[in-house]
Amino acid sequence: MKKLHFSLMAILFALFSMVSFTACSSDDDDAPSQDDIKTNCIGMWQTTHISGWDYDEDDNLIKVDQDVPIEDSDRILFKGDGTYKWYLYYAGEWHSTSSTPYKYEVAGNKIILYDHRGDVDITYTVVSYKNDTVVLEVTLEEGPQYKQRITCKRVN
Repeated sequence: MKKLHFSLMAILFALFSMVSFTACSSDDDDAPSQDDIKTNCIGMWQTTHISGWDYDEDDNLIKVDQDVPIEDSDRILFKGDGTYKWYLYYAGEWHSTSSTPYKYEVAGNKIILYDHRGDVDITYTVVSYKNDTVVLEVTLEEGPQYKQRITCKRVN
């Protein structure tokens, strides 16, 4: 479940990042403005690659660097009203994880997702953006040495 949750969050973060960045550097000078991210993140994003750390089937930390097959992929839809929805692929179709959208906000080059209670669920940092591909980074719960990079692509 953690693996799925982080993958979905990555898509969200990717969405904001892809539309905002014009360079591959994570230096502050290259970071998109908060307004650019808010404007350009709107749409559907899908996880395509994960590297760094992830969780195995037993929720143990493992090193990864792999493409994500569609059946393990997540999608996130960012709307212009500050809400988002997660989607999972099963039974040959994409299904929303909730009937109610959740809130998100952009703060600098970070995308912050909130859970149904309004608490911070996860924060993504935009690492790079080129065309319709974004790389997001998230620190896993186990500590700052456990970072996961998620590549996402904009989809229709």
